[in-house]
Amino acid sequence: MSQIAGLKDFRKQGAPGDIGTFVKPTTAIVFQFTFSGTTTYVAMRVGLSGWVLIDQGTVAATVINAALTEVGGAADGEVVVLEGAYAILATLNVPESVLFRGVGWATIFK
Repeated sequence: MSQIAGLKDFRKQGAPGDIGTFVKPTTAIVFQFTFSGTTTYVAMRVGLSGWVLIDQGTVAATVINAALTEVGGAADGEVVVLEGAYAILATLNVPESVLFRGVGWATIFK
């Protein structure tokens, strides 16, 4: 059974074409994907044997804040938001110990 980012492929059909492959040296990542017209945001952190789900949902700010809170206890933690446009409709609470960044001009917060 193949694995990507510690996730098992129970369908045995390989990774979905739109999920991409990511290798980012960071504490946590946030990314988005669209399936059947619904955009879902996912936050994952580094675990002992791959990536561990922090949160997922349809509200970008909620998922990003969950990642920031999770990483906030770690010294020198980092949250990277991958490419895409993110509608931020609430305050993002960035702890002092966390580096919060996007991937250059490809990450847009609106």
